Amino acid sequence: MSAPALLSRSSLPKGPPWVHLSYAEVPQPAVPKTFFSGGAGGLPRRLALLADDGKLSFEEFNAYFADGILTTEELQELFYSIDGRQNNNLDTDKLSDYFSQHLGEYINVLSALESLNIAILKAMDKTKEEYQGSSVLGQFVTRFMLRETSSQLLSLQRSLQCAMEAVEDSCQATPPLPAPGKKPRSIEQKTYK
Repeated sequence: MSAPALLSRSSLPKGPPWVHLSYAEVPQPAVPKTFFSGGAGGLPRRLALLADDGKLSFEEFNAYFADGILTTEELQELFYSIDGRQNNNLDTDKLSDYFSQHLGEYINVLSALESLNIAILKAMDKTKEEYQGSSVLGQFVTRFMLRETSSQLLSLQRSLQCAMEAVEDSCQATPPLPAPGKKPRSIEQKTYK
């Protein structure tokens, strides 16, 4: 008989709090190669909530994409350059197409995140099914694995946060103003150091 089977689960609380949804109940991520395609279903979840009708007004676009670096005018220029019709009603398919063209190396990151998301959800499903029937030692191992997974994800999040801050810091320098009589560069041409 193995060590986990020797221990009982007599005084542990009923049901782990972290497994309230099953894998089947959680909305699944989009296929990474079409991360921003297929209408609102392929958009990041927060943006898809804003675009529940499949369209984004400039106000919704601005609320989601404002980053403190691009001005409202620059965001509006981007919005209308993606929309084309300039009717303040950006089709999310057009937004998806725009970002799909710019994924670059992030396609690998998004693909890995999709795989990780699915793996974690499946592990949570399995945990939900088996946790209560596990021995005290088995439950301890499950809790340890959850803490370790969470710790690894937080470490990645901290690294990403540092990278984001470094990029934002490098963008804080105001881009040079055009010479008098010269037209400013379009948003697609601007670069920041």
